[in-house]
Amino acid sequence: MTEDIIIISGEDTEKIVAELSKRYEEREKGLISSNSNNEGITTLGASICTKECSDAFRYDQKHSENVFASSMSQVQGYHWNNGKVHWTSVAGSGIGKWTGSGTAQWIKIDQKLAYSGLAVSISWPAGFSVTSDSKVATYNGEKRYNTNVHAVTFNNGSASSWFSLDKATLDTTITVRSPQGYDYRTTAIATIN
Repeated sequence: MTEDIIIISGEDTEKIVAELSKRYEEREKGLISSNSNNEGITTLGASICTKECSDAFRYDQKHSENVFASSMSQVQGYHWNNGKVHWTSVAGSGIGKWTGSGTAQWIKIDQKLAYSGLAVSISWPAGFSVTSDSKVATYNGEKRYNTNVHAVTFNNGSASSWFSLDKATLDTTITVRSPQGYDYRTTAIATIN
């Protein structure tokens, strides 16, 4: 586990979603109070833009179900232009859930974060590995044993481009091994632009 990847397991989906919401609020407070520099653009400047132009903040959440397994993918960030086009404070999470009887043997969450655009400079969240396409990175999660709900969250993603920078997409794929030893997989894809 790294500083930017947080792993939460348990039985109560509502508690996990509440914990993730709390972490998002903490990140937003940090953004508003921060004067740190991000490629010549202050994150404080991003928060001012957010207050003045409500379309700077982007958020998406998607759900997917497959028989006894379900996944949720959430992604958020600030998309704005100040000379360069920027994605700042990109954060996301994935939740996997076993909905069948008994307790799942394990749940594994894998994620793929991608940006579309030209000549994009990217700062990936810690724990993500860059693929051969420099605009895509993956996080291969660990198996969490004997749980019916599992969540992973990340923050500190950013990207910028002088030319174009469009959407950010988070694919969350969960694999659940049932008590009987069968594997169930589902993918939820959330996109912000």
